Amino acid sequence: MPVKKITNWIRDYFYLAKGHSFMFHKPPQHYLGYISKNKSPIILIPGATTKWQFLKAIAIAVPFQGSQAAKLIPGKAARELRPEGEMIKKLHSQNSVNHKIVSIFGEFDNHVWPTESCRLKGAKNIQVDVWGHHKILFNKHVHNLVLDEIEKV
Repeated sequence: MPVKKITNWIRDYFYLAKGHSFMFHKPPQHYLGYISKNKSPIILIPGATTKWQFLKAIAIAVPFQGSQAAKLIPGKAARELRPEGEMIKKLHSQNSVNHKIVSIFGEFDNHVWPTESCRLKGAKNIQVDVWGHHKILFNKHVHNLVLDEIEKV
């Protein structure tokens, strides 16, 4: 299993290097402009940490329980994503809206350690057969899951 994780970690960064980065590009086109007839749009915002009122949230590869990987990265933002970070503690104490959240995450995430940290108590948790933090956003099955969840609103 460790060899598979290392191999997929490397593949995920090659995937990112091939031009699939939000830092230099717009979000995936297949998520933009999708509005169902008589449905409210749902906005996917990676890394949003502010307070929002919402009908439903679809989270993709979000470390709701924090990530051990954040301990390797300096800075306040990374400290907040550690399992003992203040933001993570607040998420656990304010769980009354968890039933409105869908958390989609892969089998292995090279940024969220352990991957199980993407599970959120009280939410709808969906684990998919995708290996890599970046690849999951461009996966066709994940795309279809997101659209299915939008249709349910």
